[in-house]
Amino acid sequence: MIAIFDIASGMVRRTVNCPNTEIIYNIGLGEDYITVQEVPQGPARVVGGQIELIPSPPAEPTYADLRRAAYPPIGDQLDAIWKTFAMLDPAQLDPDTLAMLNLVEAIKSQYPEPSASN
Repeated sequence: MIAIFDIASGMVRRTVNCPNTEIIYNIGLGEDYITVQEVPQGPARVVGGQIELIPSPPAEPTYADLRRAAYPPIGDQLDAIWKTFAMLDPAQLDPDTLAMLNLVEAIKSQYPEPSASN
């Protein structure tokens, strides 16, 4: 198999699987070739007689990526939510939320924050 590349830029234009006797018929003006074992997976160029893959540019971040990076850590978000639930009348909470709040408060009691003097 051969990789046919542009002589000026080194960019691989195509790969061809052909017998040696037919290579000449596959090379165009301004092109050359090198023998390769497999088709390059993505854009490639020839540098010093070797195939070099060209890395794809990073994808533009989506709004979700930008939001995820900007939000405070999940732990801080949850802490604020549980503090708000703790200020409510327990009768206002559904049973699952109340059970989770009790568990969170029990864990916080078991492992209290260190005081500012420590």
